[in-house]
Amino acid sequence: MLSPEYYSRLTDDLIKLYADLDNAIISDIVRRIVKNGEMTETAKWQAKQLQESGMVYDDVIAEIASRTDATQNHIRTLFEDAGVESVKNDNIRYREAGLEGIIKLSPAAMQTLNAGYVKCSGDLGNLTLTTANTSQQAYITACNNAYMQISSGAFDYNTAIRNAVKAAASDGTEVLYPSGHRDKLDVAVRRSVLTGIGQTCRQLSLINAQEMGCDLMEITAHSNARPSHAEWQGQLVSLSGRKGYLSLKDIGYGTGDGFGGWNCRHDWYPFFEGISVRNYSDERLREMNAKNIEYNGEKYTEYEISQMQRKFERNIRSLKREAVAYDTARSNAPDDVLKQRFSDDFTAVSVKLKNKEHQLGDFLEKTGQLPDNARTQVLGFGRSTAQKAVWANRKSKTSSDLSKPIDKTAKNGIINEKRFIRPQKALPDDYVSVLKNKYNSGTGIAKKVYDKFVPDGGAVADIYWKGTAHHSGRDHKVYLDVAQDIINKRGSGTTWFHEHGHYVDYDNNYISRSESFLNALRNDVKAYEKQCKKENNFLSVKSARDKIADEFCNSFHSTHSIQDIYGGVYKKRYRSDLYGHRAEYWKSHGDYGVCLEAFAHMFEASFTPEKQELMQKYLPTAWEEFKNMLGGIV
Repeated sequence: MLSPEYYSRLTDDLIKLYADLDNAIISDIVRRIVKNGEMTETAKWQAKQLQESGMVYDDVIAEIASRTDATQNHIRTLFEDAGVESVKNDNIRYREAGLEGIIKLSPAAMQTLNAGYVKCSGDLGNLTLTTANTSQQAYITACNNAYMQISSGAFDYNTAIRNAVKAAASDGTEVLYPSGHRDKLDVAVRRSVLTGIGQTCRQLSLINAQEMGCDLMEITAHSNARPSHAEWQGQLVSLSGRKGYLSLKDIGYGTGDGFGGWNCRHDWYPFFEGISVRNYSDERLREMNAKNIEYNGEKYTEYEISQMQRKFERNIRSLKREAVAYDTARSNAPDDVLKQRFSDDFTAVSVKLKNKEHQLGDFLEKTGQLPDNARTQVLGFGRSTAQKAVWANRKSKTSSDLSKPIDKTAKNGIINEKRFIRPQKALPDDYVSVLKNKYNSGTGIAKKVYDKFVPDGGAVADIYWKGTAHHSGRDHKVYLDVAQDIINKRGSGTTWFHEHGHYVDYDNNYISRSESFLNALRNDVKAYEKQCKKENNFLSVKSARDKIADEFCNSFHSTHSIQDIYGGVYKKRYRSDLYGHRAEYWKSHGDYGVCLEAFAHMFEASFTPEKQELMQKYLPTAWEEFKNMLGGIV
């Protein structure tokens, strides 16, 4: 059995492996459209168009081929990990019933696991290859439409080309199913892998149950289940069809829209009469399906709210694809006039994007839902395009809406008195003094970034927060307890600047989620471990890690951020007696979780000279990468 939460995050890292494919396809189509030049007589135009469309097809095939090995290896790992997790969870129930559990998968179970991987990998490969055909057709259609618009006199050349670019952003990265149905590439990848792994693991549980002599299975339940699935979630199913229980037919097992079908996050686990206790009471199931979430004066079920959220997310992904297209178009425009038109288009879509993101944030805050960044990211909408979109949005505002300019006196070390003054719930005087002193110790670039993005008085929603200090993506606010931060063993004011580092990162579309930053962090940790191993003539890396951990203990509080980052690279605490987030945190945040924390740690270190030296010592390459990121947003 796999939990609904496991299914929810199952494909996040796989989607990242396609990080540039979407962008490469759209950019290739747009470049060819923009560089086609003036449209002359029909015969010559059609000949050139067909030649270019063949190149689009070849380019997409090459892009897919360059990613095949990595994606297939990742899919195999997903299947293997899911199989282990499923058996581990089922064994809990078997041992509760006094049985030994599954020690080793049977030949039938192993065959099921391998067959599931082979089918999923093949299906996904075939679907991905269809993007070559759809991209080629998207190019031809966009060019034909542009030609007709110009030849008919309905639009001038520049307007027609701009329309073609927008169409390419919308249609350029779709997969084509045999039925004729089309989906965006990321949607198809998520559905294919989620469905494939789910069906395989449910079949594993069924085979194991039959081998262990268990006839009843309890179905998992989760909020926001589609109505047809809400009818049977949390119920007991008899594999043999015994009366008094649901049958496999009742739950639609083996059908596309039933239990274990397309995008289904339900699973099942063994249930023994007289021993097992149902995990879901009838009352709890009713609560899951109740209209108990208020939004704009109406009551909705969790499922209805989830569908509203999905719509926001689809709109955001669509706008990000447009931004990628316009950014490519203006970089390849043949003349200044068309380049300016595309720049205007990029600015306009950036404003729409930021507005839609704020609408989603408001929706999440009002409904209490959690953000799902994997569903708003666009494959290829990377750090560079995100920064440009943020800047374009800022430039588009009137002077009264612009963020406050950098305080010129700050360059001379004179404090802007409003920087730490809050209109409500004023900060304690001694805390303001701490923050001012810490700010004065900051690097020039860090001060500029702070002044540009952090509002006067800080972005803190609650200065007496009794929970864990954090930055919330729901309302884009910081929560901390200033009384605790004053006496912070890691340095007074550390939490303030750390959480505002997260604030700055969020405000720039998570600039930290960069492949180069992630690689720099990993390489720095590995390099320091290797250096330590060599200098001390250690036989194993483990000995080097223990030595490094001892170094951290000798300056325990001042190296807290280094300890956390080193642990984050390995997705666990670097050593159990050190500072750092636990394994559960790193696992839930994926590969780029360490980037988010490293950015916040380094932002705080930028206001503490001692910590800057430690960053230079333990993470030299990543520290330079971080400073370059700050330079890119001021």
